Amino acid sequence: MKDQGVGSWTLRRARMTPDKAALVQDGRVTSYAELHRRVSRMALGLRRRGIGRGDRVAFLGPNSVELVVAMFAAAKLAAVFLPVNTRLAPPELAHVLADSGARLLLYDVELADGATSPEVSALPLDLVRFGRDGGAGLEPLGLPAAEEAGDLDERVGLDDLFMIQYTSGTSGRPKGEIGRAHV
Repeated sequence: MKDQGVGSWTLRRARMTPDKAALVQDGRVTSYAELHRRVSRMALGLRRRGIGRGDRVAFLGPNSVELVVAMFAAAKLAAVFLPVNTRLAPPELAHVLADSGARLLLYDVELADGATSPEVSALPLDLVRFGRDGGAGLEPLGLPAAEEAGDLDERVGLDDLFMIQYTSGTSGRPKGEIGRAHV
């Protein structure tokens, strides 16, 4: 396995305990095997949209299964995950996205006002809307069928950048703090 970072975690867990519960949301259980399948499909969908090593993938949505899937999918590609505070006003959101160099923004339909605001729309971003109603989840990415996804295995070292989390910005604009690919 070339991936020594966070992106390999779902595969390792799926091999050890495929049927065990990995996540539970609204009474729906996602097993480790299902989580790995969803992460692999999303990683391939992101790759097909041009996302690769070092690209910033922003996520604007609630704490959810979709957030976890997006985080691990970005990590599988050696991309950098950027969870965005859902309470940011459009100018603050635009600052975080521009400052981080985000290439793609995944956003929940319920947060479309901020994600499609003039400030954010002016940025060179690939915007991808998703919804959780009816189990659709992150399907708008044009994800491949499960059998197409296979296992991506990008070279990721323990010191590779994994995540940027922005601070609250109490003494000015929010600032990005980085996290590495350690498991």
